Amino acid sequence: MKKNIFLLIAFLIMAACNKESIEDFDPFNINDAYGTWMCIQSTDTYQGTSYDGLMVGTEITIKENGSYTSTSSYFGYKGTYSVAENKITAKNNAGFTFVFTVSISTKDNKMDWKGTASNGVTFHYVFQKETIVEYTYSSLPAKFVFENTYQAPALHTACNSMGEFCTITSDGKQFFFKGSNVTSNVNKTALTDYAGFYLGLSGLIVGLPNISEAGQTQSVVVCYDLACPNCYEDYNITKPLTLQNGIAICNSCRYSYDLNNGGIVSDGNLDKSLFRYRVNYSNYTLIINNKDNGNHNNNDYSSYPPTWKGFQFTCNGLTVNPKTGIHAGDVITVTALQDEKGHLINACTYNWSAKATIQKEDGTYKADSLFFTRTLQTNYDYYGGVDPTVEIKIPTNALGRATLSFNADFNYSGNGIQVSDGGTYESSTGISGSIHSYSGAICGGSKGSVTFTINER
Repeated sequence: MKKNIFLLIAFLIMAACNKESIEDFDPFNINDAYGTWMCIQSTDTYQGTSYDGLMVGTEITIKENGSYTSTSSYFGYKGTYSVAENKITAKNNAGFTFVFTVSISTKDNKMDWKGTASNGVTFHYVFQKETIVEYTYSSLPAKFVFENTYQAPALHTACNSMGEFCTITSDGKQFFFKGSNVTSNVNKTALTDYAGFYLGLSGLIVGLPNISEAGQTQSVVVCYDLACPNCYEDYNITKPLTLQNGIAICNSCRYSYDLNNGGIVSDGNLDKSLFRYRVNYSNYTLIINNKDNGNHNNNDYSSYPPTWKGFQFTCNGLTVNPKTGIHAGDVITVTALQDEKGHLINACTYNWSAKATIQKEDGTYKADSLFFTRTLQTNYDYYGGVDPTVEIKIPTNALGRATLSFNADFNYSGNGIQVSDGGTYESSTGISGSIHSYSGAICGGSKGSVTFTINER
């Protein structure tokens, strides 16, 4: 399920939405634009074709120093802007330029953009001031992208049939989709950019409510966490919910939540509603992207393991190719390189082991002979989450194929969230092997391995 040409215009990412009207525009004042805004309506036109809802759910923070940040990769995670009357010219860190007129209603806390991008896209966006919408969505991180949803019938039905919902969970190797009448499973390696997907606390609930929300003229796909929010907030435990006829039921606290009505407690109790995540569904592509953009760092108590690039080999301070650059008798240093660091981890243990073909005293060779083990214990957060490294002396009587194994165990100081991660890299990049992570409620870990060749001296 690889990215298609549709992503050419996806600075424009996120969900379908209704047409908003803004009344009582104020005389433009750039001071009114400062702050964080979420897009609630978007129309983008490219080469005569219009796309509704692609930008919905993305956020932009306009700063007083002439810079901005956003959660849209195409618009640019960072950029600068200049103002001439009510016209803004913005340039992102990739060099794209956007010119648009701005209207703001302080009464409605909404902002309207109409303009053109340097790639030929014309656009019309409506934003809501973040202080108005931030309580709708949880600050917990969640990330999941699935293109061509018809390849997972349970998910496709939930995104296209009103009143239908499905759960999304993972065992680290596959993603599981469970709907009311059908279940589906997909290997994680079949998904583009599966590394770093976060499935919230206990998994995700995705579906299309049978009634539209207040202020909307049509129903749109929603996403909730599969964990009971009241058990999580009151007892610091994650209890997965059970879905039944549009209701999510907790078998622990006995609360039930109405999935067709914003995830509220269905018996009218004013306790906590389901944790809700930002989501977009358009052109059979589901995008869930609720990863913390920096606005909620002080309130993020979630724990999760690091993601990994792979292994790097060095010898005498120089990076070496593990297939051609290692010889019998060498002393090599191997580093497990992190891609993104973990969060709220205290004690951690790294276990390394290596096997190779070793020549015995009688001149014969024995394959898969264990010649190295090492256990390293540390405090992940205290020492800044440094990349684990180990020094290995290659036996002088070793030759041919060898395997290095790596295991990490992480004890959490926060609330563990479900994560799926991993990737395989080629040695031509200087990084090789694969490392995959997994996570539970109170602890997590990573496992990986890499093969290398021991050459004659």
